[in-house]
Amino acid sequence: MTFLRRDGRSQAVGFGSGIEHDVALCCIYRPDFLDLEEQLEKIMVRKTGTVATPYWLDYRLTLTSGRRIAISVKFEAEARTLKYQRTIRAVRDVAVPEIAEQLNTVTERNIDPTHLANCKLFHAARFPEVALGDRVTEALSQLDQPMPIWMALDQAGIGPDGFWSAVRAIRWGDVEVMSRGIIDEHAVIRPLTAIGEAALCRFVSRQKKTSTSASSKWAASSVRARAEARSPKCATMVSWSTGRSGHTR
Repeated sequence: MTFLRRDGRSQAVGFGSGIEHDVALCCIYRPDFLDLEEQLEKIMVRKTGTVATPYWLDYRLTLTSGRRIAISVKFEAEARTLKYQRTIRAVRDVAVPEIAEQLNTVTERNIDPTHLANCKLFHAARFPEVALGDRVTEALSQLDQPMPIWMALDQAGIGPDGFWSAVRAIRWGDVEVMSRGIIDEHAVIRPLTAIGEAALCRFVSRQKKTSTSASSKWAASSVRARAEARSPKCATMVSWSTGRSGHTR
């Protein structure tokens, strides 16, 4: 699996199962992502008795802060077993802090479905369109009030063709999504420069009175684009949260 870093360099990371693939992708699309390493060197641990046995951690995530997080990917059913709990405690005693400052067990319960959809979108939009992208980023950075993506692009005279560039602008933090849920052409955005609450209130008030007919030309292209983003041909991507499972530390 390959992805693009912000500096434009391509990086590849492997996986041994579907859930490892998902966890790798959710790491990559964290806003504080710096690096992801796979198949670290084996750790020799003593689970019982005096004989040391090897254990391999799946990933090591490095954040922009420099903090390293070792990751053991397991299905929830296995992570709940006493055998695994004993093993991971022994691994933690050896791995922290030599290999990483933190060791997390990540299971399918840590996957947030909404973030999953958004990460699919980010991954589908990973290839830049330089000229169009610069035009979209400039237009979005000049917004003077929050508005839906489709409205911002129409206002700039760009239209639906700029949607993927807008997604990349969101992914790289050039603009902020103010609305919750799955990102689509109706997601409300604003540039990262602070906009007062009064502006948001004015937008919400006007939005209630605005006809949805202006966005009709987006229907076909946006539905098709989201379908393609969710196609099996596109890499699946998820986000994990450290607060959703008792097995995540």
